[in-house]
Amino acid sequence: MGTEAIIELISELGFPIAISTGLAVVLYRVIMWLLKDVVENTLKRFDEKHRILHESMVELHNDIEKIKKWNAEIKSDLKVYIDLTIKNGKK
Repeated sequence: MGTEAIIELISELGFPIAISTGLAVVLYRVIMWLLKDVVENTLKRFDEKHRILHESMVELHNDIEKIKKWNAEIKSDLKVYIDLTIKNGKK
């Protein structure tokens, strides 16, 4: 709002209404500025939590793959042991 617009507003609406309108505009801008900060902070926290969750999921997936590999190795070793035991038992 320029100076000319303010003067025109006061002359058209009267001083109390012009002040009320001006204060309402200022209040609106302050609220929007505060909400902008709150929303930005909330989004930053959400992004951080999402990143941590994603890292945890990747780590969990890697651990599950290791367990699957160990399980396959144990099964293979057990099969060899059983086969050797059966062969030695037949002799």
